[in-house]
Amino acid sequence: MVKLVNRAKMTTATTGTGTITLGSAVDGFQTFTAAGVANGDTVRYCIEDGTSSFELGSGVFTASGTTLTRVVSESSNSNNAISLSGDAIVFITAIAADIQPTTFTTTVFTATANQTTFSVSYTVGFVEVFLNGSKLSAADFTATNGTSVVLASGATVGDTVDVVAYATQTIANVYTQTQSDARYLQLTGGTLTGDLTGTTSTFSGDVTIADKIVHSGDTDTMIRFPAVDTVTVETGGTERFRITSTAATVAVQQTFEAGIDLDDNEFIGWGGGSSRPAIVGNKSTGNFALYTSGNERLRVDTSGNFIVGKTTTTVGTAGTSIESTGRVEINADSTTPLNISRITDEGDMIEFYEGSTSRGKIGIELNDLFITSTNTGLRFDYNTNRVVPCTTTGAGSDGTDDFGDPAVRWKDAYFSGTINDGDGDLRAIPQSGSDKTSSYTLVVGDVGNFIGIGSGGSITVPNSTFSAGDAVSIFNNTSGDRTITLSITTAYIAGEDSDKNSVTLATRGVCTILFISATVCVVTGNVS
Repeated sequence: MVKLVNRAKMTTATTGTGTITLGSAVDGFQTFTAAGVANGDTVRYCIEDGTSSFELGSGVFTASGTTLTRVVSESSNSNNAISLSGDAIVFITAIAADIQPTTFTTTVFTATANQTTFSVSYTVGFVEVFLNGSKLSAADFTATNGTSVVLASGATVGDTVDVVAYATQTIANVYTQTQSDARYLQLTGGTLTGDLTGTTSTFSGDVTIADKIVHSGDTDTMIRFPAVDTVTVETGGTERFRITSTAATVAVQQTFEAGIDLDDNEFIGWGGGSSRPAIVGNKSTGNFALYTSGNERLRVDTSGNFIVGKTTTTVGTAGTSIESTGRVEINADSTTPLNISRITDEGDMIEFYEGSTSRGKIGIELNDLFITSTNTGLRFDYNTNRVVPCTTTGAGSDGTDDFGDPAVRWKDAYFSGTINDGDGDLRAIPQSGSDKTSSYTLVVGDVGNFIGIGSGGSITVPNSTFSAGDAVSIFNNTSGDRTITLSITTAYIAGEDSDKNSVTLATRGVCTILFISATVCVVTGNVS
């Protein structure tokens, strides 16, 4: 039974011809729920989409998703579902089919003095009585025998008594028609006989047949029930498919070259003889396998291992296995075992985890392969044939990573070219800036370099600036002697035991200052 409510009109953003998802109530109206429509109720609806597109029909309301199904009875689209634009309104209404005419007869009497009984035919329970146009209540008359109506109080001479008898409507037990094909639906004792035809049919209970369902116009194609607990399918008058209660046996075509036999050989296959593709379950081992060209290509064994190209997880046998423990083995013979491709862009290719924590990656950046931990890495430069430090994304990282550790050192290093630091080739002594032509105090950045003294230049060695092992060389690039002021706490000339406050560097002379500590140094070279 459909449900009718008042002033229920809502928007919908749904597009197409499918189930409607309702939006909000239109101004001045209620939502379906607020109007009293409950989950699962069937309602008559009208959809208006624009000025000319409409649809009338029946739908089932779902409160949880605020949806409404659509069964069309009339529409502007040749009585088919209209395709919604996304800006339609939906409201509940009655349609013409819901308003059914009622058949009735009216008998009019003019009463005599104190007349109470009026003879008329009616169906008990389907009668109304009017006195001088006013409807009488059930207490004012008796109508229980179907042939007369008796007033509780006698009428006055000339009173008008109207008796309205309503006809009851029933569905006939048998409906017949006289068309030339003589097709009809007959109801006898609750059993349908004859042919049932139409575009769709719905049954609320069981449908019982004696033996078979036959395809219209193809009498040798049918579904049969030939015996107890047995269902078969026949085409061309020959059984093609059978299901019985014995071990749920299913057999198709009764051949192993193209068929199914799950009870015997546990086999699903296609035509082609020994080269057929097939799916095979082995009852004795419990394995499940796929075959092509007569050879096993894939196996799922009893341990849950997924195996391709071989039958075991053995290392050294060509093939791939994904074990139920999570272990993956890839074995190839005379070819690359694993190819990984990131099709359209660069970035991470493989990521390594400890538990749920990422610990490192392998990826591609600027055509270069990189390998990183969580904070440092190496990139193999494709264009310059270099190995450089990089970040976790493969970007270059300058001066942030160490090579080796004081407690974990490399043994030997072999190079055919130069060895450089930030100042250049470690086999050379680079100059720290240009020649000094005025007073200059050494800084930590001068370590490992040489300082040139030009005309007017002089050098001062500061205290508490350098560390043990630091060394700086000085070259007097003038035609006269130059003084080096030793402001450090203790300074020696190599081979002498006296503390010097200054030394003289000879013309075109070279000396090296070696720092024993931050406050002690030794000067060696052309000094006095």
